[in-house]
Amino acid sequence: MKQMRAGAAAWVVAMAAVATMAGPAVASTMPGADDTGVCFGAGVGYGGLAVSLDAPTGSPLRLGASVGSGNPFGSPLSFDIRGTYRLPDVGVPHLALDGIAGLVGGLGYGSTFPHGGVAGLEAGFGAAYHFVPRLVGRVNLVYGIPFYGAFPWYGAPASGLEFGYEFSKQLEGTVGWSGLGENVGIRVRS
Repeated sequence: MKQMRAGAAAWVVAMAAVATMAGPAVASTMPGADDTGVCFGAGVGYGGLAVSLDAPTGSPLRLGASVGSGNPFGSPLSFDIRGTYRLPDVGVPHLALDGIAGLVGGLGYGSTFPHGGVAGLEAGFGAAYHFVPRLVGRVNLVYGIPFYGAFPWYGAPASGLEFGYEFSKQLEGTVGWSGLGENVGIRVRS
């Protein structure tokens, strides 16, 4: 078990190094209301590994996706495909708000859902607040709405609570929790 965790941590560090060479960077796999450019995220935690990619399609809409091994579906992998929409300025300095909506599901043998696949919708809101220029707090309250056979759940893949520290404009480290189960993450942004 320790070897698996060490291997997982090494994988995350290697992916972070590759992403940093490829371009600018940000933090975890949940979408950040304060993100504006392309953002690659990777995380590791009790649930395993997770990765994400979010990109602007034109202001204020962004599209993204994530996949991870820590999930509420009981399957080897879960995923989401999501859109985020930047809400108008609320008049509070350093605060950004997004609406979040998407599809969620599980893949692979052992999935709670027959043959895996799309399991439902996710919908909610995300907020990011910069306490000081390099320290940000994020909370995404995203609700999962299943298509069949299960109760609705809190903690869809785009949900979470995290604190991030910007080492540079391109690289951020995070600690917290996301709907894919990671606790420590990185973000690489452009």
